[in-house]
Amino acid sequence: MESVVLTDREVALAFAAGERRFAWSHGRGWDPGLGPARTCKDARHHIHGIMCEIGAGRILGIEWKENLGRFWERDLAGLIEVRSGREWHHGLPINPTRRSGELVPDWVPYVLAIRLYWSRRVSLPGWSTLGDARRRYPLRISLNADPNYYVPQKALFRLDDLRDWYACESRLRALASKHPSPGAPCAPTAPQRRGGPVQG
Repeated sequence: MESVVLTDREVALAFAAGERRFAWSHGRGWDPGLGPARTCKDARHHIHGIMCEIGAGRILGIEWKENLGRFWERDLAGLIEVRSGREWHHGLPINPTRRSGELVPDWVPYVLAIRLYWSRRVSLPGWSTLGDARRRYPLRISLNADPNYYVPQKALFRLDDLRDWYACESRLRALASKHPSPGAPCAPTAPQRRGGPVQG
């Protein structure tokens, strides 16, 4: 599991961006879903999420950029979704739909970021895709969480495979900006789970 400790500047950035994100969503009556954000009356949940996004970006070598109001964009580079947890044992929840109601494509990568309460340390146990989660786990329905596929940490892919995927996708985007042509997104080559090769 790879970890970073956020700097003073990164923490300050997360607090400021979290306050803006809370004010934007609260002011527009944006549906927070059924998770912890529903009962949170201040920006704490947003600050925690942004700290996890910034930490995940540092670990993966992707600069975090604020996307306030652009809910169609993914958390890192418009490509990767970050899901935050507050306990070491937490797994990765992957929602099949976005807040906008848009269905998520199977290829979209989700990375799990763990940050304990009041800590600056962000740790990444691994990642998965919606397609892999859908094939391996049932849709989980709960009264206190949005419907999701829950991937335990032991079943997550290694981070190096996500770095390879991001490098491939970035090259394709750079080429497409010069020579636009339709094409499928990159897929990780023989992704490995943290416990060994992918089975089945």
